[in-house]
Amino acid sequence: MTKNILIFIYLIAFIPNGKAQSNYFEGTIHYKISYTGDSASIETYKKIMGTQSEYIFKEGNYKESFISSANFTAYYNKEENKNCFKTGDNDTIKCYSGNGKVEKILNIYKKAGKEENILGLNCKILTMTKDWGGMVTYYYNETIRVNPLWFSKNYFGSFNVLYRNTKSIPLKIVYNYLSCVVTLEATSIEPGKVNESAFKLPADFVISYKK
Repeated sequence: MTKNILIFIYLIAFIPNGKAQSNYFEGTIHYKISYTGDSASIETYKKIMGTQSEYIFKEGNYKESFISSANFTAYYNKEENKNCFKTGDNDTIKCYSGNGKVEKILNIYKKAGKEENILGLNCKILTMTKDWGGMVTYYYNETIRVNPLWFSKNYFGSFNVLYRNTKSIPLKIVYNYLSCVVTLEATSIEPGKVNESAFKLPADFVISYKK
């Protein structure tokens, strides 16, 4: 279950390779997180993810901080194609190569003609069923743009497939597991300049790297 949490937690990010960047998102998105289903499973996920998260993005790099008892934070470094995770009660940051083990997508489809309004934006819907036994549904609006090339080699969490199909940041994500459902939904979108220092890994942590 822990590996599944790490995989599904990391979704989202954007911006081109040295070309004009004004048409791509840079800034912060806040999400609320809700749960339904088996109480024991909910407690496991809730300990890590809590009830809110802050997602900061710039030029293909991102940092997502979860307000939870575990103080969980996820990072993605585009240049190194590296997904990293840390918890506040551990002095080790675990990093995984985007070229590592690939999960299998059993089915992927867009719900034609169906949309949901999130923060005044009509969102299209994309669903993937995956080999770990669950289904993930993404709600996205194409005005929150992403360059899919940034994630073309990041197979972790099937980000390469997600952004190739949506070309935009998901504003709502629903993870359907056999035991529970976890939903992230945007509560605010704040475009703006981001300092690159936001994406640097803490210097006082040990880095554990796995391919």
